[in-house]
Amino acid sequence: MIHARADGVPLAEVLDTVAAALGCEIVMNDASADAVRELRVEFIATQHIPADRGFDWLQAVLSYYSLVLIPLGDDENGAWRRWHLVQRADPL
Repeated sequence: MIHARADGVPLAEVLDTVAAALGCEIVMNDASADAVRELRVEFIATQHIPADRGFDWLQAVLSYYSLVLIPLGDDENGAWRRWHLVQRADPL
């Protein structure tokens, strides 16, 4: 659950909350980390994200900021547990 705030929620907090809920790790390079530190996500209400939709929801939020998660490694059951956050190249 992510609570809405008048000044927005820091993207880093959103990433940490979703990663903890999904039991995964999100890593990033310095450029992505700099972008994440400055970004805030604005919600109009508290977000209740079902566990089975957490990754899809996070990808949708990140796409607004031209960020994307790339899978790096899976566990013994084939579930992706480590993701690399990168800035998507703008083709224009």
